[in-house]
Amino acid sequence: MTKKELRKNMTAFRDHLSNDEIKNLSAAIFENLKKTDAFQKCSTVLCYLNIKSEVDTHSILEYFQKNKKLTAAPRISGNKMDFFYFNNYSQLSDDNRFHIPEPITDEKCIPDADCIIIMPGLLFDLNGARIGYGGGFYDRYLEKYPEPLKIAIAYDFQVMDAIEDTLIEPTDIKPDFLVTDKRMITISNK
Repeated sequence: MTKKELRKNMTAFRDHLSNDEIKNLSAAIFENLKKTDAFQKCSTVLCYLNIKSEVDTHSILEYFQKNKKLTAAPRISGNKMDFFYFNNYSQLSDDNRFHIPEPITDEKCIPDADCIIIMPGLLFDLNGARIGYGGGFYDRYLEKYPEPLKIAIAYDFQVMDAIEDTLIEPTDIKPDFLVTDKRMITISNK
């Protein structure tokens, strides 16, 4: 199966989730995420803002904001992605080419080792291979800023034993951890 076919099939499968299933599975992922030391100790979370059937990230961001920690979300310009701080959802707009909520604030986040980044994706494997949406935004961003701890979140059905090597790009950056509604997988980045 090609990468394009895998993306199409997983998107269709994920899009069949009901709102209640998304809510319940996302809550389970959040509970597993809260058990990690990195989540508890970090000062800043860089996190995508979910759309459609993606894992819901609202509770993650609200948790950090309530605990007086910093939150930043991605904003795309051309083929470049940066993260910008925001304090509440009134500081977001989906008036962009992807119709994804983005911060309209001006304060750019320059991540360091005290940050974690929550990564989205369509498919993952037990070795940390990740198939995203095809834009390469996270890979380019993490090449520039490798310091944050990388945590991918996904529904457990999005994890397969192994993604074919031919589908993995040399520029793909693996997460350090993969957290699902059923488990947490530590990735060896060797």
